Parts: sequence; structure tokens; C-alpha cells
Amino acid sequence: MGFSKAQKAEHHAQIVATAAEVFRERGLNGIGVADLMKEVGLTHGGFYSHFPSRDALVAVAIDYAFDDAGHNLRSRIAKEKGSSFERLIKAYLSKWHRDHPQNGCPVAALAGDAARSGEQGKSAFTERFERYVEWVAGMLDGTVQERRTQAIATICAMAGAIAVSRALDDKRLSEEVIAAMLERCIDEN
Repeated sequence: MGFSKAQKAEHHAQIVATAAEVFRERGLNGIGVADLMKEVGLTHGGFYSHFPSRDALVAVAIDYAFDDAGHNLRSRIAKEKGSSFERLIKAYLSKWHRDHPQNGCPVAALAGDAARSGEQGKSAFTERFERYVEWVAGMLDGTVQERRTQAIATICAMAGAIAVSRALDDKRLSEEVIAAMLERCIDEN
């Protein structure tokens, strides 16, 4: 029995959303196609009616992950005080972000994996990182190049701090990493 166009579109969206979440939580190699499809409630064979390859899924899931993380970050930014840049830093460098990789920034969760992914995945990551830099640079003062440089440095520093804090089994040290980077990023602003 076939699926209607609406059902196929819904299944496609479920596959992408689930992949984006699972990839951020477990890494790009943290789940295979068969297990991903099972998690969505579909058969492994149905995957190829949605994507020509796993790398094609990775690219679409990375794109979705940036959108989802951006939405989550903007809603957390709205709850903070200070300039838009300070609110970004406070929302990003938080225990919530550390503890919810499946909903968080793909830069912190997937940079290492994206570097080893196929051409489509790496291209999607690069394009979305560039857009992220432009968004953060728009919050800053200075020349175009100064704002771009500060945005890149800030994103990389914050993502690195979140990635390291997630890797530590010492909660006190994990929180110290976040607090140190938070202080450093705000002081340099």
C-alpha cells in the first residue's frame, strides 16, 4: 500500500527532525539508517524513497538542526538581560545547553563529525556556519571585518566550551568551564 503525498511529506519531516536530534545527541555515526527508520516507525527500505543516500540525509538534518537550535537559542536569549550579544552568550553558555545536546547548537555537537562527513554534509555545515557568523556579527559594533572576526572567535570559543563541558564526568569542573568562558566572553564584549 502506498502513501499519499501528505503522508510522505510527514514521514520525510519526521525522519529529518529525528535525525537532527539524534545526530546532535549521539554524533553523525551514532545511529544507522535502519535504526533511525525504526525510531521513526518506518521500514529501512523506505529510506531511499526519501533520500538518495545517507549523506543527503546528513546534509538536510544539519540544516534542520541549525534552524531548530537557532529557534531554541532565540527563545532562551529573550529571557536574558543585557545587550543582544551578552544575552546570546548567557543563553549559549548555560547548563541547559550543556545538558540538552539534542536541542542545542550543531557547532558544539557536530563540528568534529562534520569535518569527517561526506561532501553534502560538510557543505551544509559550512553554509549554515557562515549564516551563524553573519547573525552574530550583526549584534556587534566595529568594521565589517572586526565584527566577523569577533563573531567567529566567540562562536568557536563558546562551542568549544560546551563540547568540553559535556565531555567531563566531573560536574563541578564542567560548570567551571562554562563559567570561565562566560566570564571571558562577556569581559571581552
